Amino acid sequence: MGCYEFGSQPLLGGIEGYVTRNSNYNFLPFTEIDVNGTIAFPDTTGYYEMKLLPGTYELHAYLEGYEEVIIPGIEIFEGIFTEINFEMEALVSAEDFQLPVFDLQLSNYPNPFNPSTTISFNISRKDAKHAKIEIYNIKGQKIKTLLAGNLEKGTHSVIWNGMDSNNKPVASGIYFYKLSAGKETAMKKMLLLK
Repeated sequence: MGCYEFGSQPLLGGIEGYVTRNSNYNFLPFTEIDVNGTIAFPDTTGYYEMKLLPGTYELHAYLEGYEEVIIPGIEIFEGIFTEINFEMEALVSAEDFQLPVFDLQLSNYPNPFNPSTTISFNISRKDAKHAKIEIYNIKGQKIKTLLAGNLEKGTHSVIWNGMDSNNKPVASGIYFYKLSAGKETAMKKMLLLK
């Protein structure tokens, strides 16, 4: 630990690396990476980066159809990024694996959009009572929760006006919208152009 002047903050460190599938360097950009409650998603090349305060952390990675990855005891030091590359193992062979069919029918229009877009989805299960739609930036940081509550079976929509949870406009770029309903989740990408 370094010495600090009164009121100074410790320098952030962090982790960075690539998420691949079964040692064959197929990248998995929609893997959810959770480090003690901080969420990140890799970009289309499989690269992710998370800024963290110095300390010891545990990484959890999730993706539908793959085994969960847990990496405990990750030490983060001031001003240093530690490289953590890992592989996701498919629960079934590549020949047998089929993407899950969601009943959620998640989409947004227009995409790209400016200044707002309508996110539409369908809940077809009676047990999917509690629904939540969250917006994440390309770094995996949650920007806003658009919807959280009990919904009936059927088609629903919600408008995102490009504002964050503090009602401030977000920058142009790629954003992800995630729908959780009951035990089902789905995530898609959208582009805000200004």
